[in-house]
Amino acid sequence: MMGDELVCNQYFGLFVTFALLFLPVHPTTDQSDVGALEILYNALNDPVQLTGWKSNGGDPCGESWKGISCSGTAVTSIQIPGLGLSGTLGYGLSGLLSLITLDVSGNNLHDIIPYQLPPNTTFLNLANNNFSGNLPYSISGMTSLNYLNASHNSLSQSIGDLFTNLQDLSALYGLDSSL
Repeated sequence: MMGDELVCNQYFGLFVTFALLFLPVHPTTDQSDVGALEILYNALNDPVQLTGWKSNGGDPCGESWKGISCSGTAVTSIQIPGLGLSGTLGYGLSGLLSLITLDVSGNNLHDIIPYQLPPNTTFLNLANNNFSGNLPYSISGMTSLNYLNASHNSLSQSIGDLFTNLQDLSALYGLDSSL
């Protein structure tokens, strides 16, 4: 009987070991942030410069994604300046509710700046790209914004009352005749 018990314990140990290997791993990043970064990565044409980034899934806070910083499970910073990136910013940035810093300056990004930007951003650097059109009106709702640099793009100057509600805005670049 003792031998049967020993074999049974060994099988049980193997079962537990394999069961632990196949348990689902819960990512540490908020899934809406992961989705927004997937959209951004695809809009940037899946660049090899963004090491660690994935076009489907992944865990930017639990893994090492170039230029991404997190606080807990939330993405709080995207800093990818001067990497030679091309493409657009996509349409998913508004899903990054905890994003404080967005710096995509010094790349070759084009088309319009998306209408919906991350609403709680305080630092937004879009300088030295090829953006065209107007600054999106949604900037007027980014009430925490204190730094905006949109210089050296092909933006038009029609800004209307865009900055009326931005009481914290202390640095604004790129809204002169040389945009």
